[in-house]
Amino acid sequence: MILQALRDEVIVRLVTQEHQGLIKIPENAVKFKNYDGEVFGKVLSVGPKHRLGVKVGDNLIFQRHEGKKLVYQGETLRVVKEHWIMGVIKNG
Repeated sequence: MILQALRDEVIVRLVTQEHQGLIKIPENAVKFKNYDGEVFGKVLSVGPKHRLGVKVGDNLIFQRHEGKKLVYQGETLRVVKEHWIMGVIKNG
């Protein structure tokens, strides 16, 4: 069974690992309700009407409170619309 994003949506897996060149946000810091920082995620699926050029495997950054929570096969994912994406993290 494959999960496919629709419209301009992107399905991401939240990333809590440290990325090269980025500051790691501690796991316990993201549990505070008033924490309003960014979230990092790895793209699992891209909808057919998505225009930003993001592709499966890309690492994204988006606002913490944007997107809808989705539980699929026991894993919590996030469905993010393209206008909520702040940037793509590129190596290099």
